[in-house]
Amino acid sequence: MVVDNSEDMFDARILARKLKEDIAYRVRQYSYSIMNTTQNYRDWLQEDYERKLRLRINQICTERDM
Repeated sequence: MVVDNSEDMFDARILARKLKEDIAYRVRQYSYSIMNTTQNYRDWLQEDYERKLRLRINQICTERDM
């Protein structure tokens, strides 16, 4: 969805950065559901999700030659 709504890879990465608050919210909801998680785990989970999102954006943009 991010790649579809952007003109190039850099635009897609900017849009992905705007999702940071939504990602943090999802991580909080997920960690609440598994309860006894530490702040370090939640931070790592959010960073991992954002890293995977950036990698996937790069992969899709490369495939589409953006």
